[in-house]
Amino acid sequence: MIDRVLCSLSCLLLSVAMGAAEPCLIPDFGNDTYVGETPATNATHFRWSAERYLMPGSPHVEETRHTIENLHVLNLAFDWQKVGFGRAFSDPLTPGQRTDCSLDQGSFRPDNDAPITTSNDGAKNAIAFVAAGRATDTEGVDGAAAEGAGAITSGAQVIVGSEGLRAGLLLQWFPADKVLDLTLFPGAAGYEVAVSPAMIGIPTEVFLSSIDGRDVAIVTVGTFSELAQDAEVAGIPPDILESILFVRVMAREPIGLRYVDVREMPARATPILIFGPEGALRYIKRLSMSAFAPLN
Repeated sequence: MIDRVLCSLSCLLLSVAMGAAEPCLIPDFGNDTYVGETPATNATHFRWSAERYLMPGSPHVEETRHTIENLHVLNLAFDWQKVGFGRAFSDPLTPGQRTDCSLDQGSFRPDNDAPITTSNDGAKNAIAFVAAGRATDTEGVDGAAAEGAGAITSGAQVIVGSEGLRAGLLLQWFPADKVLDLTLFPGAAGYEVAVSPAMIGIPTEVFLSSIDGRDVAIVTVGTFSELAQDAEVAGIPPDILESILFVRVMAREPIGLRYVDVREMPARATPILIFGPEGALRYIKRLSMSAFAPLN
């Protein structure tokens, strides 16, 4: 039986520290930083970057940032599959918005073959930091495999709004205690985030009960097609999207929750849907369960 108690003090402090991030800017090339620019065509022209550094407040957990800057006069929809970062066709990156970026926490390695697939101009070569593979896509992470780690963490967010706020999830699992701390970052005002509790091992009804009474509005519960309507996305098989329930919420600040008797972490990547202020699906971010890293 999975139960819920209040998020730990360390979880809450980390949530506050991670609430805001640096703006989405293409950095200079450097150590653990890769930058590239695609050839200009009639359909697309953009720059991309991949960075890796230690997560603030932790000496062991890495954070990566992947950024795309649209240099073309046309809109850009994309799927950076190995990063688990996509901009939906229904709400593309406009020339006026210029940049998108995503953040991931865990353990990572560089991958020289991490193409970015565009909606109207094929795939473009890129380098990315991908999950280091402390777990596999079929085995997940169990208590025995994580013995001695103390706590392990994995997270995935997208930077939204002019304030540079995070929208997404952060998971911290304490295998010896069978405890999972979950932080949901809601993004900027007007944004909504949809997650699938079942894909991180939490029954939907338990998740709904855990946010009952919190400063959060449950917008709706449903499948991908019910929430995103006619939105087209790449990178996630339709059978996965249609076989799971998402809970779509709106909140004003990060929500910290703790679940007990969590004996293992699921193996599958977990999709996170992020909706813009106009209500259309804007991003799909995928949290990789193979990126877990020791927290302490």
